[in-house]
Amino acid sequence: MIQILKKLKNKIFQFIKLSFNEKKYEFRSLGEINPGKSHIHIKNIFNQLRVDDEFMSNALDNRYGFYGDKIYSFGEDSINWFYDPISSFDYSLYDGKRISELFNKKIDIKVLWRLARLQHLPLIATRHPSDKNLNYILKTLNSFDSENKSYSGIHWSSGMEISIRAMNLYATYILIYKNLSNEERLFISKLIYKHLFFLKNNIEYGSDRGNHYLINILVLDFLETEIFESKNIILNFLIKCELKYQFNKDGSHFEGSTNYTRLCYDAYLLNKLSHKTKSTITFSIPFSGIDFVHALIDIPRFFYKKYEEKRTFNFLLDNVSSSNEFIPIGDNDSGYIFTNKFIGNINQKKYFFDDIQVSKLIRNEVFNTNHIEQTNKLIRSKDFKNIRYRKFDDIVDKDIGEFNFSLPLSSRLKEYKDFGLFVLKSNDAYLSIKYNSSSRNSGHFHYDSLSMNLCFDGKFLLVDPGTETYTTSIKLRNYSRSGILHQSTSLLKNTKFFSSFKAKKTKVRRTKNSTKFIGHKDSIYKSIQIVRTTSSFDIKGTINRDNFKIWKELYPKHIIFQTYGLRAYLDEI
Repeated sequence: MIQILKKLKNKIFQFIKLSFNEKKYEFRSLGEINPGKSHIHIKNIFNQLRVDDEFMSNALDNRYGFYGDKIYSFGEDSINWFYDPISSFDYSLYDGKRISELFNKKIDIKVLWRLARLQHLPLIATRHPSDKNLNYILKTLNSFDSENKSYSGIHWSSGMEISIRAMNLYATYILIYKNLSNEERLFISKLIYKHLFFLKNNIEYGSDRGNHYLINILVLDFLETEIFESKNIILNFLIKCELKYQFNKDGSHFEGSTNYTRLCYDAYLLNKLSHKTKSTITFSIPFSGIDFVHALIDIPRFFYKKYEEKRTFNFLLDNVSSSNEFIPIGDNDSGYIFTNKFIGNINQKKYFFDDIQVSKLIRNEVFNTNHIEQTNKLIRSKDFKNIRYRKFDDIVDKDIGEFNFSLPLSSRLKEYKDFGLFVLKSNDAYLSIKYNSSSRNSGHFHYDSLSMNLCFDGKFLLVDPGTETYTTSIKLRNYSRSGILHQSTSLLKNTKFFSSFKAKKTKVRRTKNSTKFIGHKDSIYKSIQIVRTTSSFDIKGTINRDNFKIWKELYPKHIIFQTYGLRAYLDEI
């Protein structure tokens, strides 16, 4: 009976299922792309996402730095898209289906994936359009196209990576459009079409879908609106439903990660850019038939709430510390749509923008606002003396098992109940407390119930280190997500599948002027309480001295902290 139903379903869906071979024919018949209606806005964004001379000098020699503090050569005459100079591993023999075989082998496929996002090309295009710069861009695109023709291999295995690359391809194209010959325009146009049609047939939809699917459909809609100057009502309807599904009411993303919230928000803003002016209305099946029908079936569940982008913007702003660093709560895979995070450019810091600054640049273009200089300006309290603690031990009285400190009453106080985050920030200090609140599953959560991020005068005393790696080592990834790096004594066996969302919700007791969090059995905190007085916010806590002692012994002296996209080390913590 089951087999009969499956055959019947396939027959029903057959008339709407897209054929990739048919799309290849359509792809060949399309001509040169004209810059879409958002091209002015994208130019404005990249005119501020500048890079310095050191980056340019390295880039034109195929030398890039993504992780750590070292710049590597990715080829002499042209980029080798399959050789990772960091691990000295050659990926040329691996197609997309065999990538899982490479996990946990002390190699990181994301090194080459990040290179193949082509995020460096629009940065080079933004510089003075000299023949040298233009020739390098064309040579790089020719190299990528010639070595990645078969829609297989590591660079055609992830819809997320293809989505990000497609956006940077399009941005590069419109930035150098006036300097291209007709033949060069047609070549890059076909490369963009190639990505567009691949996306239409390889949407990352599934019952456990998350940020990948949302990015896919946002980019797909952006490209179609820009290229064909048409608005697909059906696709836009699916996007609105998916935004309601993936973003919580407080503006955060349901996967429990500040970085994924930012990534999805940036993609949403860029999609909005393509709809700033009216386009021709169309009705068509937006992507592969089976996934499309499954998406339609899910729609009725998403009508009960409305996505409000401003809440996401405020959530991101509140996760920037007093030292102007973005707090990497939950997983982080270094994903950005547009970025100028490259070593060399970063070390100079003259042009470098942090994570939220890029979001602000895009948002400015969408809403014609200017938030670059207005990052939640806070009043410095005259009564608050700068606290210059060197480490967390300075706050803790281990004899009585308590800690306490105060923040000025002028501090911004905000709680994000869906995400499970309590934030207090001033010009002098930053405090956030993470607690388990969500019942939705995601593999991107960490074992971080009742972990604090604490920063005084630009120095972190406690910090969430984020995720150092995804594919290099399962052991290291699980360690990054474990309780030891989140002020807890729980260190799960590294061979086990990690799923911190199974942890029970944190107990929270609220009164008019106070909030108290109750610790779990593995936490170093028995409780943390924030009390609002007439002059300050008093933060008081009791510690489990046995757990605190174990935690201090296991907690590394130098922890990995993802700041500016580098491996930065805190000497004392």
